[in-house]
Amino acid sequence: LKQCLNACKDEHDKLDKELQELLGKYKDEGKNPNPITKGMSWIKTNMKLVMNESDSTIAELMTDGCNMGVKSLGKYLNKYEAADEKSKNTPLKHANSIKNVRISAATIGKIVDYGIKDSMNMGACMAPAAASTIAANFQDFGISPHAYDKIITGDLGTVGQTLLYDLLWKKHIDIQNVHMDCGVQIYDKVKQGTHAGGSGCGCSAVTLAAMILPKLTSGEWKKVLFVPTGALLSKTSFNEGMTIPGIAHGVVLEVE
Repeated sequence: LKQCLNACKDEHDKLDKELQELLGKYKDEGKNPNPITKGMSWIKTNMKLVMNESDSTIAELMTDGCNMGVKSLGKYLNKYEAADEKSKNTPLKHANSIKNVRISAATIGKIVDYGIKDSMNMGACMAPAAASTIAANFQDFGISPHAYDKIITGDLGTVGQTLLYDLLWKKHIDIQNVHMDCGVQIYDKVKQGTHAGGSGCGCSAVTLAAMILPKLTSGEWKKVLFVPTGALLSKTSFNEGMTIPGIAHGVVLEVE
């Protein structure tokens, strides 16, 4: 995430330099934000963080800032239609370098129960459901693993990942060269000693926002199969010794 933010900052610094050169060309000092607006924005930001200093709040503030920038850009492009083309195209050039991502297809998964009762081995609980959904996706659309730049599961960890490969290999499907698991990806196993990796809904969300979507919008990846994984259990079912079924739905994310 830090790398993505630094890259974004570098892009904004480059844009700032180009705009300053244009302002210098027209002997214009530019315009600073309205002090009242700037102050209200500062108060709003800090109040939100005081009330809830979570990652979701910070993400919301960043998204709001981007949306306001896009809105202002559209407003002034329409307001000053007579402006020279270079002045109008400079901000658009940077905005248009970001590609749109769409959901082009989906594979609805089914509940798969392999009779596993160990809640500490969630990867094993969910791997059969992930294998079922991935295999169904290939069959439904008549494609092979290489149709995707990446096939990404949610939080199987290293144990569940190995089981996933074994289950698919029994169906003569090999995804090892294109597979990535969010639970494995968000940690450095060697430096952080995370063993099997991460588990929980945060693995998929964090990796989607911080890595997958940026790689798609930059054009590095064109098409991925995103398969978040889940386990169906509760404290009651666990205490009663019931098995833990798994579920996984597949979403195809593709650059327009």
